[in-house]
Amino acid sequence: MIKKLCLVLTVVLMFAAPSISAEIKLAWDANTETDLAGYHVFQSTEAGVYDKTNPIGTIPCGPNDNPCCTYTTEDLLDGTYFWVVTAFDNDNNESGYSNEVTKRIDTTPPAQPQNLLTEAINLAIRSLEKYKEYLGSLTIE
Repeated sequence: MIKKLCLVLTVVLMFAAPSISAEIKLAWDANTETDLAGYHVFQSTEAGVYDKTNPIGTIPCGPNDNPCCTYTTEDLLDGTYFWVVTAFDNDNNESGYSNEVTKRIDTTPPAQPQNLLTEAINLAIRSLEKYKEYLGSLTIE
């Protein structure tokens, strides 16, 4: 019998010119069945919709192999992704899906700041304004 899996995810943003993509690391608790053969990893852009015939990764793993309960996705573009994992044994019996984890990838940077001035420029502007006020207060005789 194959027990339920619990997934966690770690997000690592990978910055590479010219496009920016993200990397996600999935990790789950190991199964303890003596005939465990491995895990299938599934990814979707729609919650709860997975094609059991098309995993994005297969991790061969026996009950005493360590660590084999991680999978890293690569080159994810902006969007929302969902993942589940199944376990399978030597007779190709496959568990149901693990709990689902999700992550929204947003690698788009904010707009650049505008109107950056140095303190020296601000001081010069203030000094000119004060000088202008001073000149305006002078009277010619």
